[in-house]
Amino acid sequence: WDMGSGEPVCALLTDGSIDLHSALFDEGVDVFPAGDGVLTWGHNAWATVLNASTCKMSCHLRHASVVTVASVFPDGRRVVTGGWDRRAVIWNASSCELLREMHHPRHVTGVVVLHGGRTLATSSHAAWTLLWDVASGDRLQRLMEPPGYRMKRTIGLVGFPDGNRLVTFNEAGAVVWNLSSPDRPLLLGSLPEWTTQGVAVSSSGGAVALCGAGRVFVWDSATGAFLGM
Repeated sequence: WDMGSGEPVCALLTDGSIDLHSALFDEGVDVFPAGDGVLTWGHNAWATVLNASTCKMSCHLRHASVVTVASVFPDGRRVVTGGWDRRAVIWNASSCELLREMHHPRHVTGVVVLHGGRTLATSSHAAWTLLWDVASGDRLQRLMEPPGYRMKRTIGLVGFPDGNRLVTFNEAGAVVWNLSSPDRPLLLGSLPEWTTQGVAVSSSGGAVALCGAGRVFVWDSATGAFLGM
């Protein structure tokens, strides 16, 4: 869509090389920083890089199973995907060459690019979040979920605009991590009667919103104070 006029620019059409039925069940989309490309992914074994003006497919980034998450790097030259094959993979966005792959004990549920593209955070259905060095592919750190986080698995994560914080979440609530002091996580909204279905961070980074059970809950991301529903 054109952001100025609200008019459609182009539509995804199959050229016969993929199953259109599968393509139409894509679950996520990310836009390249320059606005010239689109990354989609979903219930198939690949993510797709598209030209934003023509919707023509540049290439497929293939996994061995369903691709659950993906994101474009701030430089627009790389993308990262994660899936049920327990891999997070960094790709060259132009050539679609595989650059790095990071293996996980369970399927990957979240990917966030941090520190301007130098660090990658990933989550899986386990009670921790992993930090990786993008240049080498080495694991840097494991962020263990704090006591009181009742559901012992992480189902997703979202980055903050400052590139130095992230929020991890599961069915019971969310945790804010400052990577400058990862030993002091901030627990948000660990409530038994509702299920977290999604998380968003405000553009200023000052608030975190959790949605679940038909409601949206908002917290101060610095203090953990409940702001409203």
